[in-house]
Amino acid sequence: MILDRGWIMNSKEFQVKIKDYAEQYRDWKKPIIEFHEKFREEHHIDYFDWEGSKILEQAVQEFTAKYQAQNSDPTEMIHSFLNQEYEAYLNAKWEECNAIRASFSINREFEDLLLGYVYNAAKELRSTRDVKWLERGLVAASLENSGRDSRDTYLSLNDLYQAAKDVGIDPNPYFKKAASLASREKPRDGSTHLSALLANYTIKPEQSSKGEVREIKNDPLSILKRLFNPDVK
Repeated sequence: MILDRGWIMNSKEFQVKIKDYAEQYRDWKKPIIEFHEKFREEHHIDYFDWEGSKILEQAVQEFTAKYQAQNSDPTEMIHSFLNQEYEAYLNAKWEECNAIRASFSINREFEDLLLGYVYNAAKELRSTRDVKWLERGLVAASLENSGRDSRDTYLSLNDLYQAAKDVGIDPNPYFKKAASLASREKPRDGSTHLSALLANYTIKPEQSSKGEVREIKNDPLSILKRLFNPDVK
């Protein structure tokens, strides 16, 4: 949902809200993560156990459905906030953006939500051809800051970049604008800081050590696996 209020939130207000949302989402996700780990341990399910993983996935889905019925999922509310207020980040100074990112750093659950938002922005961009979705996706990518896994960040940015090209929008000026706001520090899991990556972006499918194109899965079980084992996709 996007409302036209006629005014833009300032960066400090954005920082306060995004920090609060990040904490809300982490707290909301915690019981699901705890259930996932307890079930996996009790049933001795390894991450590479295909049959066991299917049983685990079904159990997590059933638990999540019951949990959501009693505890409102904040995802839609957070997406709505980013849809509406992304310009507060986009129009901020680098120092202000850095402070915003630092306000919720090392929140893996929220970083996964932001990755999902980038993919959703690419989908909306293809559907609407509205450049605002390119900008929204880049804001989310800048906030996520390669926090989960830099390879996953590349994949989400690839999708966003290609979506822009698919609808006749040159993504490069927008990626360079995002680069001016992005982190200039080495990410937790990667060698290239996001600002440098965005400034000279080209699509290069991320590959595994076997040379296969890697896909990021955004179903609940895959997200939970990444929280505990970053090598699992």
